[in-house]
Amino acid sequence: MARFEDLYQPYHPFGSRTIHVATPPVHGTDVAILQGVFNLMGSVMTQPIGPSVSVTGTYDAATGEAIRELKRYFRIGDDTVAGFRVYFVYDQGVGDDTTFGGPVFGSRTLALGSRGGDVAILQNRLNAFRYATILGGAADGTFDDATRSAVAAFQQDASRNGDRCLKVTGIVDDATFDALWIYTFLGGRAIFTGRNGFDVVFLQIVLQGLGLYTGNITGIYDDATRHAVMGLQRDSGIAADGVVGPETIYQLGLRNPNPAPAPMPIFPISAPGPVVGPCCVVLTPTRTSNRFVGGTVWVVEAAPSAFSLAFNGVNLPPPSTFGPGFTYTGRVTEPTGTFFLADLASCGEPVPTFTGAIDSGASGPIPVDSTVEIFAGPPGATSGVVVLQGSLTDCQPTPTPASTAPSSAPTLTPTPSAPDGAGVGDPGPADTPSQ
Repeated sequence: MARFEDLYQPYHPFGSRTIHVATPPVHGTDVAILQGVFNLMGSVMTQPIGPSVSVTGTYDAATGEAIRELKRYFRIGDDTVAGFRVYFVYDQGVGDDTTFGGPVFGSRTLALGSRGGDVAILQNRLNAFRYATILGGAADGTFDDATRSAVAAFQQDASRNGDRCLKVTGIVDDATFDALWIYTFLGGRAIFTGRNGFDVVFLQIVLQGLGLYTGNITGIYDDATRHAVMGLQRDSGIAADGVVGPETIYQLGLRNPNPAPAPMPIFPISAPGPVVGPCCVVLTPTRTSNRFVGGTVWVVEAAPSAFSLAFNGVNLPPPSTFGPGFTYTGRVTEPTGTFFLADLASCGEPVPTFTGAIDSGASGPIPVDSTVEIFAGPPGATSGVVVLQGSLTDCQPTPTPASTAPSSAPTLTPTPSAPDGAGVGDPGPADTPSQ
Protein backbone atom coordinates (compact mmCIF):
# COMPACT_ATOMS: atom_id res chain seq x y z
CA MET A 1 0.00 0.00 0.00
CA ALA A 2 1.00 3.62 -0.45
CA ARG A 3 2.13 5.60 2.54
CA PHE A 4 -1.36 7.09 2.91
CA GLU A 5 -2.74 3.63 3.69
CA ASP A 6 0.09 2.96 6.13
CA LEU A 7 -0.52 6.20 8.03
CA TYR A 8 -4.28 6.10 8.35
CA GLN A 9 -4.97 2.40 8.97
CA PRO A 10 -7.19 0.50 8.77
CA TYR A 11 -8.10 0.69 5.09
CA HIS A 12 -11.77 1.22 4.31
CA PRO A 13 -13.00 1.97 0.78
CA PHE A 14 -14.33 5.52 0.73
CA GLY A 15 -18.09 5.46 1.19
CA SER A 16 -18.23 1.85 2.33
CA ARG A 17 -19.63 2.61 5.79
CA THR A 18 -21.70 5.17 7.67
CA ILE A 19 -19.50 7.05 10.13
CA HIS A 20 -20.43 8.97 13.25
CA VAL A 21 -18.76 10.28 16.37
CA ALA A 22 -18.38 7.32 18.70
CA THR A 23 -16.51 5.92 21.70
CA PRO A 24 -14.03 4.46 20.98
CA PRO A 25 -13.54 6.75 17.98
CA VAL A 26 -13.70 5.50 14.39
CA HIS A 27 -10.39 5.37 12.48
CA GLY A 28 -9.48 4.71 8.88
CA THR A 29 -8.37 5.85 5.46
CA ASP A 30 -11.95 6.85 4.59
CA VAL A 31 -11.98 9.29 7.50
CA ALA A 32 -8.69 10.84 6.35
CA ILE A 33 -10.16 11.33 2.86
CA LEU A 34 -13.26 12.99 4.35
CA GLN A 35 -11.05 15.35 6.33
CA GLY A 36 -8.47 16.12 3.66
CA VAL A 37 -10.88 16.75 0.80
CA PHE A 38 -13.06 18.90 3.08
CA ASN A 39 -10.02 21.08 3.83
CA LEU A 40 -8.98 21.19 0.19
CA MET A 41 -12.40 22.32 -0.99
CA GLY A 42 -12.53 24.94 1.73
CA SER A 43 -9.23 26.34 0.48
CA VAL A 44 -10.56 26.93 -3.06
CA MET A 45 -14.24 27.78 -2.52
CA THR A 46 -15.13 31.47 -2.53
CA GLN A 47 -16.81 31.05 0.83
CA PRO A 48 -15.49 28.06 2.82
CA ILE A 49 -18.10 25.75 4.30
CA GLY A 50 -16.47 25.87 7.72
CA PRO A 51 -13.17 25.73 9.63
CA SER A 52 -10.62 23.21 8.43
CA VAL A 53 -9.99 20.08 10.49
CA SER A 54 -6.85 18.13 11.34
CA VAL A 55 -6.20 15.23 8.97
CA THR A 56 -5.78 12.43 11.50
CA GLY A 57 -7.86 9.57 10.15
CA THR A 58 -9.92 9.74 13.36
CA TYR A 59 -13.57 10.79 13.24
CA ASP A 60 -13.51 13.15 16.19
CA ALA A 61 -15.99 15.80 17.34
CA ALA A 62 -14.41 18.50 15.16
CA THR A 63 -14.76 16.30 12.08
CA GLY A 64 -18.38 15.60 12.97
CA GLU A 65 -19.07 19.32 13.22
CA ALA A 66 -17.39 19.88 9.85
CA ILE A 67 -19.73 17.30 8.31
CA ARG A 68 -22.67 19.02 9.99
CA GLU A 69 -21.66 22.33 8.37
CA LEU A 70 -21.28 20.56 5.01
CA LYS A 71 -24.76 19.08 5.27
CA ARG A 72 -26.22 22.44 6.21
CA TYR A 73 -24.46 24.15 3.31
CA PHE A 74 -25.73 21.65 0.74
CA ARG A 75 -29.06 21.26 2.60
CA ILE A 76 -28.89 17.51 3.00
CA GLY A 77 -29.28 17.33 6.77
CA ASP A 78 -28.26 18.79 10.12
CA ASP A 79 -26.33 16.08 11.95
CA THR A 80 -22.75 14.82 12.27
CA VAL A 81 -23.25 11.50 10.48
CA ALA A 82 -21.26 10.82 7.29
CA GLY A 83 -23.41 8.55 5.17
CA PHE A 84 -24.47 8.11 1.57
CA ARG A 85 -25.72 11.69 1.10
CA VAL A 86 -22.38 13.09 2.27
CA TYR A 87 -20.48 10.70 0.02
CA PHE A 88 -22.58 11.84 -2.94
CA VAL A 89 -21.39 15.41 -2.28
CA TYR A 90 -17.87 13.96 -2.49
CA ASP A 91 -18.75 12.43 -5.91
CA GLN A 92 -18.96 8.89 -4.53
CA GLY A 93 -22.22 7.07 -5.15
CA VAL A 94 -23.14 4.23 -2.80
CA GLY A 95 -26.36 2.44 -1.85
CA ASP A 96 -29.36 3.97 -3.60
CA ASP A 97 -26.99 6.53 -5.15
CA THR A 98 -24.81 3.93 -6.90
CA THR A 99 -24.18 5.33 -10.39
CA PHE A 100 -23.60 4.01 -13.92
CA GLY A 101 -25.26 0.71 -13.02
CA GLY A 102 -22.60 -0.34 -10.49
CA PRO A 103 -20.60 -1.96 -9.03
CA VAL A 104 -19.78 0.75 -6.48
CA PHE A 105 -16.53 2.49 -7.38
CA GLY A 106 -13.79 1.10 -5.11
CA SER A 107 -15.56 -2.14 -4.27
CA ARG A 108 -13.24 -4.34 -6.37
CA THR A 109 -9.83 -4.26 -8.04
CA LEU A 110 -9.97 -3.03 -11.64
CA ALA A 111 -7.59 -4.30 -14.31
CA LEU A 112 -7.37 -5.09 -18.00
CA GLY A 113 -10.62 -6.79 -19.08
CA SER A 114 -12.80 -5.42 -16.26
CA ARG A 115 -16.20 -4.09 -17.29
CA GLY A 116 -18.88 -2.18 -15.46
CA GLY A 117 -20.07 1.12 -14.12
CA ASP A 118 -17.06 1.42 -11.82
CA VAL A 119 -14.79 1.27 -14.87
CA ALA A 120 -16.84 4.07 -16.45
CA ILE A 121 -16.34 6.16 -13.29
CA LEU A 122 -12.60 5.45 -13.39
CA GLN A 123 -12.46 6.61 -17.02
CA ASN A 124 -14.54 9.71 -16.22
CA ARG A 125 -12.27 10.68 -13.33
CA LEU A 126 -9.19 10.32 -15.54
CA ASN A 127 -10.85 12.00 -18.52
CA ALA A 128 -11.18 15.26 -16.57
CA PHE A 129 -7.39 15.69 -16.81
CA ARG A 130 -4.60 15.24 -19.35
CA TYR A 131 -5.33 11.51 -19.41
CA ALA A 132 -8.20 12.22 -21.85
CA THR A 133 -5.61 12.26 -24.63
CA ILE A 134 -4.49 8.77 -23.55
CA LEU A 135 -7.99 7.32 -23.21
CA GLY A 136 -8.98 8.76 -26.57
CA GLY A 137 -12.73 8.91 -25.99
CA ALA A 138 -15.60 9.17 -23.53
CA ALA A 139 -16.02 6.52 -20.83
CA ASP A 140 -17.47 3.26 -22.10
CA GLY A 141 -17.06 0.99 -19.05
CA THR A 142 -14.46 -1.32 -20.63
CA PHE A 143 -10.96 -1.49 -19.11
CA ASP A 144 -8.84 -1.68 -22.26
CA ASP A 145 -5.17 -1.01 -23.05
CA ALA A 146 -5.76 2.75 -23.25
CA THR A 147 -7.35 2.70 -19.80
CA ARG A 148 -4.41 0.76 -18.38
CA SER A 149 -1.99 3.32 -19.86
CA ALA A 150 -4.04 6.20 -18.43
CA VAL A 151 -4.09 4.57 -14.98
CA ALA A 152 -0.30 4.10 -15.11
CA ALA A 153 0.18 7.76 -16.08
CA PHE A 154 -2.06 8.84 -13.19
CA GLN A 155 -0.17 6.62 -10.74
CA GLN A 156 3.12 8.14 -11.82
CA ASP A 157 1.76 11.70 -11.48
CA ALA A 158 0.23 10.97 -8.06
CA SER A 159 3.49 9.45 -6.82
CA ARG A 160 5.46 12.48 -7.97
CA ASN A 161 2.94 14.79 -6.33
CA GLY A 162 3.27 13.23 -2.89
CA ASP A 163 1.44 9.89 -2.71
CA ARG A 164 4.58 8.09 -1.75
CA CYS A 165 5.16 4.45 -2.58
CA LEU A 166 2.28 4.27 -5.06
CA LYS A 167 3.29 1.58 -7.57
CA VAL A 168 2.91 2.24 -11.29
CA THR A 169 1.16 -0.94 -12.42
CA GLY A 170 -1.83 0.13 -14.50
CA ILE A 171 -4.00 -1.82 -12.02
CA VAL A 172 -6.47 0.01 -9.76
CA ASP A 173 -5.92 -1.43 -6.29
CA ASP A 174 -6.74 -0.05 -2.83
CA ALA A 175 -3.89 2.48 -2.86
CA THR A 176 -4.85 3.72 -6.33
CA PHE A 177 -8.51 4.10 -5.35
CA ASP A 178 -7.43 6.27 -2.42
CA ALA A 179 -5.26 8.35 -4.75
CA LEU A 180 -8.22 8.77 -7.13
CA TRP A 181 -10.47 9.94 -4.29
CA ILE A 182 -7.74 12.31 -3.09
CA TYR A 183 -6.69 13.78 -6.45
CA THR A 184 -9.73 13.53 -8.77
CA PHE A 185 -13.14 15.03 -8.05
CA LEU A 186 -15.36 14.71 -11.12
CA GLY A 187 -16.96 11.77 -12.91
CA GLY A 188 -18.57 9.66 -10.21
CA ARG A 189 -22.01 10.86 -11.32
CA ALA A 190 -23.64 13.00 -13.96
CA ILE A 191 -24.14 16.65 -12.98
CA PHE A 192 -27.32 18.59 -13.71
CA THR A 193 -29.53 21.13 -11.96
CA GLY A 194 -30.19 19.90 -8.43
CA ARG A 195 -26.87 18.06 -8.04
CA ASN A 196 -24.39 20.05 -6.02
CA GLY A 197 -21.12 19.14 -4.37
CA PHE A 198 -17.37 19.04 -4.56
CA ASP A 199 -17.43 17.74 -8.15
CA VAL A 200 -19.17 21.01 -9.06
CA VAL A 201 -16.40 22.92 -7.27
CA PHE A 202 -13.83 21.24 -9.51
CA LEU A 203 -15.99 21.79 -12.59
CA GLN A 204 -16.33 25.51 -11.84
CA ILE A 205 -12.56 25.88 -11.35
CA VAL A 206 -11.73 24.23 -14.67
CA LEU A 207 -14.43 26.17 -16.54
CA GLN A 208 -13.11 29.34 -14.95
CA GLY A 209 -9.61 28.51 -16.17
CA LEU A 210 -11.02 28.05 -19.68
CA GLY A 211 -12.64 31.48 -19.57
CA LEU A 212 -16.16 30.01 -19.71
CA TYR A 213 -17.22 30.72 -16.12
CA THR A 214 -16.82 33.98 -14.21
CA GLY A 215 -18.90 33.29 -11.10
CA ASN A 216 -17.96 32.31 -7.58
CA ILE A 217 -16.66 28.85 -6.67
CA THR A 218 -19.60 27.54 -4.69
CA GLY A 219 -20.17 23.88 -5.55
CA ILE A 220 -23.73 24.82 -6.56
CA TYR A 221 -24.81 23.91 -10.09
CA ASP A 222 -26.60 27.18 -10.77
CA ASP A 223 -27.66 28.78 -14.03
CA ALA A 224 -24.30 30.47 -14.57
CA THR A 225 -22.48 27.15 -14.25
CA ARG A 226 -24.98 25.40 -16.51
CA HIS A 227 -24.59 28.09 -19.18
CA ALA A 228 -20.81 27.71 -18.98
CA VAL A 229 -21.18 23.96 -19.51
CA MET A 230 -23.46 24.56 -22.46
CA GLY A 231 -20.84 26.89 -23.93
CA LEU A 232 -18.24 24.12 -23.64
CA GLN A 233 -20.65 21.67 -25.25
CA ARG A 234 -21.40 23.99 -28.16
CA ASP A 235 -17.68 24.64 -28.70
CA SER A 236 -17.12 20.87 -28.73
CA GLY A 237 -19.89 20.11 -31.21
CA ILE A 238 -21.89 17.95 -28.82
CA ALA A 239 -25.47 18.30 -27.54
CA ALA A 240 -25.71 21.50 -25.49
CA ASP A 241 -28.09 20.15 -22.83
CA GLY A 242 -26.22 21.38 -19.74
CA VAL A 243 -25.83 17.83 -18.38
CA VAL A 244 -22.26 16.90 -17.47
CA GLY A 245 -21.88 13.26 -18.51
CA PRO A 246 -19.07 11.16 -19.99
CA GLU A 247 -18.85 13.00 -23.33
CA THR A 248 -18.78 16.43 -21.67
CA ILE A 249 -16.16 15.28 -19.17
CA TYR A 250 -14.02 13.98 -22.04
CA GLN A 251 -14.30 17.28 -23.90
CA LEU A 252 -13.40 19.12 -20.68
CA GLY A 253 -10.31 16.94 -20.23
CA LEU A 254 -9.14 17.57 -23.79
CA ARG A 255 -8.93 21.23 -22.78
CA ASN A 256 -7.33 20.59 -19.38
CA PRO A 257 -3.67 19.63 -19.94
CA ASN A 258 -3.00 19.32 -16.22
CA PRO A 259 -2.13 16.10 -14.43
CA ALA A 260 -4.09 15.27 -11.31
CA PRO A 261 -4.37 16.98 -8.85
CA ALA A 262 -3.82 20.28 -10.72
CA PRO A 263 -5.43 22.78 -11.12
CA MET A 264 -6.33 22.39 -7.45
CA PRO A 265 -3.84 22.34 -4.55
CA ILE A 266 -2.07 19.09 -3.74
CA PHE A 267 -3.67 17.06 -0.97
CA PRO A 268 -1.00 16.91 1.79
CA ILE A 269 0.07 13.32 2.43
CA SER A 270 1.58 13.85 5.85
CA ALA A 271 2.09 12.03 9.12
CA PRO A 272 -1.12 11.83 11.16
CA GLY A 273 -1.53 14.38 13.90
CA PRO A 274 -2.32 18.08 14.04
CA VAL A 275 -0.43 19.80 11.22
CA VAL A 276 1.20 22.98 12.50
CA GLY A 277 0.42 25.96 10.34
CA PRO A 278 1.25 26.32 6.64
CA CYS A 279 4.46 24.51 7.31
CA CYS A 280 5.47 22.56 4.22
CA VAL A 281 9.13 22.97 3.26
CA VAL A 282 9.93 22.37 -0.39
CA LEU A 283 13.23 20.58 -0.92
CA THR A 284 15.09 21.50 -4.10
CA PRO A 285 17.85 19.54 -5.80
CA THR A 286 21.40 20.76 -5.25
CA ARG A 287 23.76 21.74 -8.06
CA THR A 288 25.29 18.29 -8.04
CA SER A 289 21.90 16.61 -8.39
CA ASN A 290 19.75 19.07 -10.29
CA ARG A 291 18.31 16.42 -12.60
CA PHE A 292 16.11 15.03 -9.81
CA VAL A 293 12.55 16.09 -9.11
CA GLY A 294 12.69 17.19 -5.48
CA GLY A 295 10.70 16.58 -2.30
CA THR A 296 8.92 18.07 0.66
CA VAL A 297 9.07 18.15 4.44
CA TRP A 298 5.93 18.45 6.54
CA VAL A 299 6.29 19.88 10.05
CA VAL A 300 3.93 17.98 12.35
CA GLU A 301 3.20 18.53 16.03
CA ALA A 302 4.58 15.60 18.05
CA ALA A 303 4.01 16.85 21.61
CA PRO A 304 3.94 20.18 23.45
CA SER A 305 7.12 22.08 22.52
CA ALA A 306 8.21 19.33 20.13
CA PHE A 307 7.85 18.72 16.43
CA SER A 308 8.36 15.95 13.91
CA LEU A 309 9.53 16.32 10.33
CA ALA A 310 8.06 13.94 7.75
CA PHE A 311 10.41 13.65 4.77
CA ASN A 312 9.51 12.92 1.18
CA GLY A 313 12.05 12.60 -1.62
CA VAL A 314 10.43 12.02 -5.01
CA ASN A 315 11.88 10.48 -8.19
CA LEU A 316 15.39 10.05 -6.80
CA PRO A 317 17.82 7.43 -8.08
CA PRO A 318 18.85 4.51 -5.86
CA PRO A 319 21.33 5.85 -3.28
CA SER A 320 23.89 3.33 -4.57
CA THR A 321 24.22 5.72 -7.53
CA PHE A 322 26.48 7.79 -5.28
CA GLY A 323 28.54 4.95 -3.86
CA PRO A 324 28.47 1.26 -2.93
CA GLY A 325 26.20 0.50 0.01
CA PHE A 326 25.02 4.11 0.33
CA THR A 327 21.61 4.90 1.86
CA TYR A 328 19.51 8.05 2.00
CA THR A 329 19.40 9.91 5.30
CA GLY A 330 17.31 12.92 6.37
CA ARG A 331 19.06 15.54 8.43
CA VAL A 332 18.24 18.80 10.21
CA THR A 333 21.09 21.17 11.03
CA GLU A 334 20.09 23.72 13.63
CA PRO A 335 21.81 27.12 14.00
CA THR A 336 23.66 25.67 16.99
CA GLY A 337 25.02 22.84 14.85
CA THR A 338 22.98 20.04 16.44
CA PHE A 339 21.99 17.23 14.03
CA PHE A 340 18.74 15.33 13.98
CA LEU A 341 19.12 12.33 11.69
CA ALA A 342 16.79 9.66 10.32
CA ASP A 343 17.29 6.88 7.80
CA LEU A 344 14.87 6.98 4.87
CA ALA A 345 13.15 3.88 3.53
CA SER A 346 13.00 3.30 -0.21
CA CYS A 347 9.66 2.52 -1.80
CA GLY A 348 11.33 0.98 -4.84
CA GLU A 349 10.76 1.13 -8.56
CA PRO A 350 9.50 2.32 -10.97
CA VAL A 351 9.40 5.81 -9.39
CA PRO A 352 11.95 5.78 -6.57
CA THR A 353 10.68 7.65 -3.53
CA PHE A 354 12.11 7.83 -0.04
CA THR A 355 10.32 8.60 3.20
CA GLY A 356 11.18 9.02 6.84
CA ALA A 357 10.68 11.15 9.92
CA ILE A 358 12.66 12.97 12.61
CA ASP A 359 11.28 13.64 16.07
CA SER A 360 12.81 16.50 18.05
CA GLY A 361 11.86 14.66 21.24
CA ALA A 362 12.69 16.36 24.51
CA SER A 363 15.00 18.91 22.90
CA GLY A 364 12.15 21.24 22.07
CA PRO A 365 10.90 22.78 18.83
CA ILE A 366 13.01 22.61 15.71
CA PRO A 367 14.05 26.26 15.36
CA VAL A 368 13.61 28.60 12.46
CA ASP A 369 16.73 28.95 10.27
CA SER A 370 17.39 25.22 10.47
CA THR A 371 18.61 23.54 7.27
CA VAL A 372 16.80 20.41 6.08
CA GLU A 373 18.64 17.98 3.80
CA ILE A 374 18.44 14.53 2.28
CA PHE A 375 21.91 13.11 1.60
CA ALA A 376 23.42 9.86 0.37
CA GLY A 377 26.14 8.15 2.36
CA PRO A 378 27.18 4.99 4.17
CA PRO A 379 24.74 3.64 6.78
CA GLY A 380 25.07 5.62 10.00
CA ALA A 381 27.06 8.42 8.39
CA THR A 382 26.44 12.02 9.50
CA SER A 383 27.51 13.52 6.18
CA GLY A 384 27.56 12.65 2.50
CA VAL A 385 26.42 13.81 -0.92
CA VAL A 386 23.57 16.29 -0.36
CA VAL A 387 20.82 15.58 -2.90
CA LEU A 388 17.91 17.76 -1.71
CA GLN A 389 18.01 20.83 0.47
CA GLY A 390 15.59 23.29 2.03
CA SER A 391 15.25 25.78 4.88
CA LEU A 392 12.85 26.28 7.76
CA THR A 393 13.36 30.04 7.53
CA ASP A 394 9.89 30.62 6.11
CA CYS A 395 8.23 27.87 8.09
CA GLN A 396 7.68 29.17 11.62
CA PRO A 397 5.35 26.66 13.33
CA THR A 398 2.22 28.65 14.19
CA PRO A 399 -1.41 27.59 14.59
CA THR A 400 -3.51 27.73 11.46
CA PRO A 401 -6.27 30.36 11.75
CA ALA A 402 -9.74 28.91 11.49
CA SER A 403 -11.79 29.72 8.43
CA THR A 404 -15.01 31.66 8.80
CA ALA A 405 -18.14 29.63 8.19
CA PRO A 406 -20.62 31.06 5.68
CA SER A 407 -23.37 33.15 7.22
CA SER A 408 -25.99 31.54 5.04
CA ALA A 409 -26.25 28.69 2.57
CA PRO A 410 -26.64 29.41 -1.15
CA THR A 411 -29.92 28.84 -2.96
CA LEU A 412 -30.43 25.17 -3.72
CA THR A 413 -32.95 23.00 -5.48
CA PRO A 414 -34.96 21.52 -2.57
CA THR A 415 -34.20 17.94 -1.64
CA PRO A 416 -35.99 15.67 0.82
CA SER A 417 -35.02 16.35 4.42
CA ALA A 418 -34.00 13.03 5.90
CA PRO A 419 -31.15 11.78 8.08
CA ASP A 420 -28.14 10.47 6.19
CA GLY A 421 -28.48 6.78 5.47
CA ALA A 422 -32.29 6.88 5.35
CA GLY A 423 -32.41 5.88 1.68
CA VAL A 424 -33.26 9.21 0.08
CA GLY A 425 -31.43 9.40 -3.26
CA ASP A 426 -30.23 12.51 -5.03
CA PRO A 427 -33.05 13.77 -7.30
CA GLY A 428 -32.46 13.91 -11.03
CA PRO A 429 -34.03 13.45 -14.45
CA ALA A 430 -35.40 10.02 -15.21
CA ASP A 431 -33.11 9.69 -18.24
CA THR A 432 -29.95 9.75 -16.11
CA PRO A 433 -30.52 7.06 -13.46
CA SER A 434 -27.27 5.22 -14.25
CA GLN A 435 -25.18 8.33 -13.89
